Amino acid sequence: GSRGGGSIDRDRRSLRPSTFALLLGLYTIAHAGLRVWISPVLNIDDAREAIFSQTLAWGYQPRQPPLYTWLAWATVRLAGVSVVSLTALKYAVLAVAYAFLYLTARRVLTEPRLPGLAAFSLLLLLPIGWFVHDDLTQSVAVLAAAAATVYALIRLEAAPTPGRYAGLGLALALGTLSKLTYLVFAAALALAALTVAPYRRRLLDPRAIVTVLVAIALLLPYGLWLATHLDDLLRFAQQ
Repeated sequence: GSRGGGSIDRDRRSLRPSTFALLLGLYTIAHAGLRVWISPVLNIDDAREAIFSQTLAWGYQPRQPPLYTWLAWATVRLAGVSVVSLTALKYAVLAVAYAFLYLTARRVLTEPRLPGLAAFSLLLLLPIGWFVHDDLTQSVAVLAAAAATVYALIRLEAAPTPGRYAGLGLALALGTLSKLTYLVFAAALALAALTVAPYRRRLLDPRAIVTVLVAIALLLPYGLWLATHLDDLLRFAQQ
């Protein structure tokens, strides 16, 4: 009886997925609404996306991979070019980052109250809790990709299926296509994983070739485009 009662109390203390989704939805809608109401103009990053999203291409500017612009292109096709549509896209991508962090926390934390707190703890980081509302447009994509990569790696460690190896390759490709600084994160994550025996076994498993092949296949078109713009990338790096 006490065991069952403890389970009920634990469920009451926990932030259920449906409750988390509701809170996350309210947060994103409220802040997106405030952003449009307080400043109904495009910031520099969004204005750039509004221009580039008029066409669909393998690349747009060497210093910035095209993933977010592809999302903007799809958004513009569906809802037109406006502050509302581009703001909605930004907060949708930001919500994906929170969601993956919550899913990861549910797998690694045993205390039922902590996953929701872990996800919303992003609000305590100044760039995410404050600056992101009027800047850092492309950075929300790399944040979401990084969160998805960690979740994919944890799922892979739990069950090393070909599909999960492919999922990790997808996350790696999307992260690279979101922002080149993602490569620093991916390298750090890989080095950290290799120091932990269960993750090392998964990464050194021959089936990890699936991860590599998926990532290469998805990155190849952009890589070929970038190869024709290396001079522009070098000039930007020297600035």
